[in-house]
Amino acid sequence: MGIFSERDVLLRIAHRFNQVATRPIAEFMTTDPVTLEADAPIAFALNKMSSGDYRHVPVTRGGHVVGVLSLRDVLRFLSEWYPDLIPTE
Repeated sequence: MGIFSERDVLLRIAHRFNQVATRPIAEFMTTDPVTLEADAPIAFALNKMSSGDYRHVPVTRGGHVVGVLSLRDVLRFLSEWYPDLIPTE
């Protein structure tokens, strides 16, 4: 399994785009990415995203990718469930 992210573009492709533009994405993707099980607590997601400096984490169920969790998703969840934590002004 692998994931192709904006980080892969910036670190592996951007500086030499013309030389690699026709190459397969598989050559540049992150292999064996950090994932999160679909039933994991939100705290696990925050921990993985924070410690790995990730803005997106693939979500799996039974070894298959079922979605991608973004930092925006986590912030939306926190603002809905804990509105007092997010300042309005």
